[in-house]
Amino acid sequence: MATANWVGGMVGRSPQLRQVVEAIQKVAKTPSAVLITGESGTGKELVARALHANSPRASGPFVKVNCAAIPITLIESEMFGHERGAFTGAAEAKPGRFQLADGGSLFLDEIAEISPDVQVKLLRALQESEFERVGGTKTIKVDVRMVTATNRDLAAAIEAGDFRRDLYYRINVVRIHLPPLRDRAEDIPLLVQHFVELFGNRLQKQVTGIAPAALDCLMSYPWPGNIRELENVVERSMIFCEGQMIGVDDLPTETRKNRVLVSIPPPAPILKEREIVDLAEEFKDFRQLQKEGESTAVLGLATALIEDHIQDSTARAPCFDLIAKLSLPTTWAGERLVTLACAVAVRWCLVNHHDWSTESATLRETWVRAFGKGATGSLNVSGDQPVQVRVSKLVQRSITQ
Repeated sequence: MATANWVGGMVGRSPQLRQVVEAIQKVAKTPSAVLITGESGTGKELVARALHANSPRASGPFVKVNCAAIPITLIESEMFGHERGAFTGAAEAKPGRFQLADGGSLFLDEIAEISPDVQVKLLRALQESEFERVGGTKTIKVDVRMVTATNRDLAAAIEAGDFRRDLYYRINVVRIHLPPLRDRAEDIPLLVQHFVELFGNRLQKQVTGIAPAALDCLMSYPWPGNIRELENVVERSMIFCEGQMIGVDDLPTETRKNRVLVSIPPPAPILKEREIVDLAEEFKDFRQLQKEGESTAVLGLATALIEDHIQDSTARAPCFDLIAKLSLPTTWAGERLVTLACAVAVRWCLVNHHDWSTESATLRETWVRAFGKGATGSLNVSGDQPVQVRVSKLVQRSITQ
């Protein structure tokens, strides 16, 4: 599967991600403060690290502070440091994160969680590039590039009196918003393959990818935990996977509830859960195909469908173009191949948000030509209007066997 790795190790090729990358490339070279917004798990820290790595400060320190993880009583000391004896337990002087980040970048994650008192001191440090340690009187000057992030609505926090308006204007010189994963679903196949490769060595598993039916489940899942949740799902699925491809049965239960099934509903039987995966495996064995008396053209189509479309759901040709031109034999293997072709075509429409109705005529003609004038059935796609086709008794028997 072809991947697109952008700055900072971000993976994807959606327009939304391209906009984020373009913003990083423009802003990274400047000293301006950046506010990164987005839901939890969308990769805000990854963007912060990319800003630092592509800036003139790349050789300097990158210091991260999770404001939500530090107790309120310690946040000031963590930010600005403290002198010996400043409070009970302060046995020695300690530099704060601002001082540690001197000459580099300071990343304050979940900045909306800091208290109003600390917000005042943070504002002064940003405006003057100087501060005093807790319990100290010496003013310390620093050169720090500020990057902040939050998953909260800061405008609403300002109206509620929880966040200072002047601090908001100071940190929000440039805003980079990360869209939720559900709004950039076209990146899911690339992210899945990235995580499969990432966890392969760590888990000592020979998993090489994900089956189309399983990928359809992930494509239709809303991902409330975004990329972090997807990463966890892939790792969990690889642990339970006993083959080379993650299948539907390997996925957590919650990711299967909204899965899109390509089916032949009654009176024709419904395709089984892993039917597309099984079909792909069958047509990888060319010698078996030759035993069925298939032509070179059919073998070429099988190769293209399996190696191209199963691997890359964004490519259209030759999925529609070839199945419309071939005269497929009405043998068991030929009809199963048409089933696979139509299933992949349907999946292409769903993944790429393509209007199904514009392709229905091509698929209907293909089914009729291949299956003859047998029993009437339909190809139903995720609740949309079914495409009426004619299915021979031969293919009905082969699917149920």
